[in-house]
Amino acid sequence: MAMRVAVVMPMHWSFSLGGAEMQVRMLVERLAMDPEAEVHFIAREVHPDYRPSGYTLHKLRGRRSIAGTFATDIPDLLSMLRALQPDVVYQRIGCAYTAAVALHGKTHSCRTLWHVSSDSDIDPQPMSFGIRLPFLKLDRWLIDYGARRVQSVVTQTATQSRRLAERFGRSDAIQLPNFHPSPEALAPKPAPATTVCWVGNLKPLKRPEVFIELSEQLSSLPDVEFVIVGARQMDGPVWDALAGAMASQPNLRYLGHLRQGKVNELLSRAHILVNTSVYEGMPNTFIQAWSRQVPVVSLCVDPDRLLADEGLGFCADGSVPALVEHVRGLVTDPALRSAIGERAAQFARAHFSSANLDRLVQLIKGTSDPDTTTPTHHPALPAAKADRSGIQ
Repeated sequence: MAMRVAVVMPMHWSFSLGGAEMQVRMLVERLAMDPEAEVHFIAREVHPDYRPSGYTLHKLRGRRSIAGTFATDIPDLLSMLRALQPDVVYQRIGCAYTAAVALHGKTHSCRTLWHVSSDSDIDPQPMSFGIRLPFLKLDRWLIDYGARRVQSVVTQTATQSRRLAERFGRSDAIQLPNFHPSPEALAPKPAPATTVCWVGNLKPLKRPEVFIELSEQLSSLPDVEFVIVGARQMDGPVWDALAGAMASQPNLRYLGHLRQGKVNELLSRAHILVNTSVYEGMPNTFIQAWSRQVPVVSLCVDPDRLLADEGLGFCADGSVPALVEHVRGLVTDPALRSAIGERAAQFARAHFSSANLDRLVQLIKGTSDPDTTTPTHHPALPAAKADRSGIQ
């Protein structure tokens, strides 16, 4: 009988395609082809025109979120899990669902895995005093409850594993880097023009306005184009100001939302990727860029110090002037840019290949090799019901 796997996330990738959703899409598509797995995806938000293939998609009723939290979804999620009776639940992105999954696992003898998607899943972020504060504290409490009680935690980086041990006393984290298929071939980069990219959903924590400032400060450099790619996740005056700033820069183009294939095509031609986020986990865009010989220059984020220690780019440690100078240096030194790019591609193939996806599938199925992941002990799995596909 097939093992019944429930995948739980707030957003299905048809509704919002961030880094975590992209990773889960590859995972679900792999599991859906496995005759030993019966896959169910539970999400709050799904695009109304989307139809699944090879797995069953369940949409939560999506009660009104409170200050961006999903605590009101917990009763519906628990009810759905009880009805499905999965053998294993895989949950990604720290939120109220993390607590619900942990509670279900404790009360129904079900294996549960929580996969960290960002450093903020583990480390509390500053909370401003205001009407939203009690709800933000509730959300943090629910994430922490789940982090302590879910059976297995999968981390992306050694830093996340260390912080999990420090905050929750859990030294059993399974560290598994993100994965991305390597390109079949690498074409020479266009010359003499240089393309500097920014890729991500346009929202405040990603700080796209810093990239616009970067393009302005480097506007005197000849044959340099700055490109922003990403779905708009801002409204009102904040978006109006950002859109106006982008339109005012003659050396900058905003391409809007692009499918992953188009993003990869752009990165194959690009020369530098810039990240301006306040925090991340292990950004998929870093891996996509490195795989295509593109150095990364980051304002704040350097997961496990890979930029600094492995020479895959530069981190400005929060300094905008340093960010500007790192980008200027790479633009004006093609030889340095090429050397970093070649080293980055080799590193990406060695550490972020689809082999990590194979290991995650093995972990979910309870057949992981102790030599490739941290050993875990799972109870025997009950038989699952027959396979079926569709939206429910």
